[in-house]
Amino acid sequence: MVNATLLRSTLEHIKADPTQWDQTRFSACFAGWTLRLNKPVTVETYDRAGTVLVLDGTPLTAMDIDREAGALLGLDREQRIKLFFGGNSLEDLGLYVSALTEGRPMPEHACA
Repeated sequence: MVNATLLRSTLEHIKADPTQWDQTRFSACFAGWTLRLNKPVTVETYDRAGTVLVLDGTPLTAMDIDREAGALLGLDREQRIKLFFGGNSLEDLGLYVSALTEGRPMPEHACA
């Protein structure tokens, strides 16, 4: 079941300061912010590649972030692909979150 409260709160956090959001980087995309805000053991470290999220002492890959955030949000694979797509605009995220929290099908997108 979709976690509507978590979807909305993550989107609201991003909308409050969109300069911290970068949908093309897993550490700063919707999935990354879902983990940062809701997994207290998630920390950030920095290396030459930029920000790395670490959960329980293990650096997370893009696939790990996708899986962990998707589980917290209660999303299936298709929903994760659409919501976490790197080409999504803030407007796209709003449309997807609205559809998910209202129990409607997610709009089609170029990533589909």
